[in-house]
Amino acid sequence: MRILLIIKNFDLGGAESHVFTLANELVRQKHDVYLISNSGRQVKSLSPMVKHVSLQINNTSVLTRLPFLLNFIKKEKIEVIHGHQRLAIFLSSVLKLITKKPMVATIHGRLKKDLRSYLSKRMVSKVIVVSGNSLKGAKAKKALTNKTIFIPNGTAFQQEKTTKYNSDLTLVYASRINKKHASLINLIVNNVWPKIIQEHPNIRLAIFGDGPCKEEVLHICNQINKQHHEKSVFFNGFSQTNKKNLSNASLVIGSGRTAIEAMIKGIPVLSIHTKYMGKLLTSKNYNDYKYGNFVNLDGCAPEEKMIYDELNTFLSNKEFFFLEAKNLQNQANKDFNIKHVAQQIVEVYKEVIVG
Repeated sequence: MRILLIIKNFDLGGAESHVFTLANELVRQKHDVYLISNSGRQVKSLSPMVKHVSLQINNTSVLTRLPFLLNFIKKEKIEVIHGHQRLAIFLSSVLKLITKKPMVATIHGRLKKDLRSYLSKRMVSKVIVVSGNSLKGAKAKKALTNKTIFIPNGTAFQQEKTTKYNSDLTLVYASRINKKHASLINLIVNNVWPKIIQEHPNIRLAIFGDGPCKEEVLHICNQINKQHHEKSVFFNGFSQTNKKNLSNASLVIGSGRTAIEAMIKGIPVLSIHTKYMGKLLTSKNYNDYKYGNFVNLDGCAPEEKMIYDELNTFLSNKEFFFLEAKNLQNQANKDFNIKHVAQQIVEVYKEVIVG
């Protein structure tokens, strides 16, 4: 199968990580994969077998790219177009309108944002959503009811032996460092962390990520370390994958892809999104959180007491949560292994090609 993946940004974020992981798995499964995106650091993560074309895509240039893309689709005999992120989905819709090639869209964020244009909703052959909230929203729209399917983001992380834990615990927060995440990190570091290290002096917080607010977060970390005369908070920049970031984690704080990768490694997870406070993952709540991409969509915004209470619950019951994480490994690997996820997406491609 000859597949064209289109995404605007290809630097940081869950959508970008999913796309390079999917592209690599599709070529491993003997498909011809072409990827068009802005230039970005994730290009280095692509298999040499993926044919990447760097093409600037933005609001003002999107339609000017049509002549090149139409020629590209014809020349490479593309069979299916798969758009990720709002602008790439819109561009893919225009390409389908002209070429009649089937077009798939994956909604990584909010449905009403990524698929907001009338043309996109009309042209899309199949919509893939990665969360139950988006699925519910799609089913409520007449034009999308029969076009939408839930397929979670996949990861190439391999299941490993459960992490060996010691008395020096490390909590990990890994994300894109934008304004919203910087605000949440500030809340954790300045309001919650002083209480935690007072009660648990051997604990460490490691923050991994990059983005426009990196310097602000670095300053926050340096200030708290100066105040307490010890280095209990560490900040590290961009990494191609989370594998190294999570290698010494005792607990991962986050949602989405970060939570998925932690669970496959057998690491306990506290679900926190910048807008939604969640709980520590257990066998009892795993299925509910899985359906929401590990975001508690019924939760309220994270607050100091909520975060402290969840961290304190973990620290007071470490062995229980270590065991729960170990018990969830097999299920997480089954649900999110990229081989399985890619096979589901290939079935979608086959369906829309046949028509």
